Amino acid sequence: MDLSVGLTPAPSGSTTAPGVVPPVPATGPPQQSAAPNGGAPHGLNTNPSNSNPSLASDVTITERYMSDSSWLANLCLDLAKSNWEEWSFLLKVKTDRLGFSKWLKGTLPQPDPVVHPKVHNIWETNDCSLCRFIFEHISKSDYNAISHLPTSHLIFAEL
Repeated sequence: MDLSVGLTPAPSGSTTAPGVVPPVPATGPPQQSAAPNGGAPHGLNTNPSNSNPSLASDVTITERYMSDSSWLANLCLDLAKSNWEEWSFLLKVKTDRLGFSKWLKGTLPQPDPVVHPKVHNIWETNDCSLCRFIFEHISKSDYNAISHLPTSHLIFAEL
């Protein structure tokens, strides 16, 4: 499995393109990426105690929570009301801003739990957070139609 797409910025002074975690030599120790200012990467809700060091051809996935108090209180997806365009647009904007777009699009593969158990656990926690956010903003009938699906990407695709 190749997870070489980076989620964390390169250290300051690096010649690596922003957002790409450079590969770690197979003989070298794992490296952990940090934001240039020492804080969390821009636009991500992170919990540094749950981040994993990058491994060869792997990325650092940081635990984050999909939460946004600016979501329109009266915007609940209801296919019977034909409000998919407005709802899906807002969800895409929010996931982009909060660092969940790769889960929503399905472009960040789920890590193998045997090979990368910690990264797998964080991936699942993040996906679960996005799933619950979606569930909170859809109608009961839409929830009943998609609640059995295992990932946020499959849920979004089905909606």
